[in-house]
Amino acid sequence: YMLRPLFKNGTFIAVVAVQVDDAILYKIIQNYEGLGQTGDIFVTKNIAERVIFVAPSRLYSNVAFKKITDPSKEENTPTRLGTSGKTGFGYLMDAYNVPVVAAWTFVPQVNLGLTIGIQYWEAAASLWWYRFFCWLFGILCLLYLMVFAHFLGHLAFLRPLKNRIFSTGLLKLVLWAM
Repeated sequence: YMLRPLFKNGTFIAVVAVQVDDAILYKIIQNYEGLGQTGDIFVTKNIAERVIFVAPSRLYSNVAFKKITDPSKEENTPTRLGTSGKTGFGYLMDAYNVPVVAAWTFVPQVNLGLTIGIQYWEAAASLWWYRFFCWLFGILCLLYLMVFAHFLGHLAFLRPLKNRIFSTGLLKLVLWAM
């Protein structure tokens, strides 16, 4: 159930209770598409300086309503930041001292924190392939230009220009000016 108090002119009127189908909620928050093998989604609630996990996660299936964090243990973890009303993303250490890339936000309508994260090594692996292909493309372009320049050097119409540059000392002048 989701409960919300109703007020009129600052006076309490009633409580609205809506029954939410857990299966629909879990289907939405357990969609791990694009999160690799270590990606996870945490739904948390702040209860008096402590964070309680209110839904199961991929890596910790028995965490719902069982795991309550110690406030002194994890001050700047993604789940703590999201539950405390902050929105952001970045590279942080999680509660188990594992480096993660995460995004977190607070959903005030339901008073819950939502955190999505993936372990850093897995996120960086895809960037490694991107860098590898960029370097490979650059090297292939350089090789192509070298072959093209070599081919242009053997063309007959360029020989008079090449002979003139070397015979007049123009090349020495250009190199001396540099």
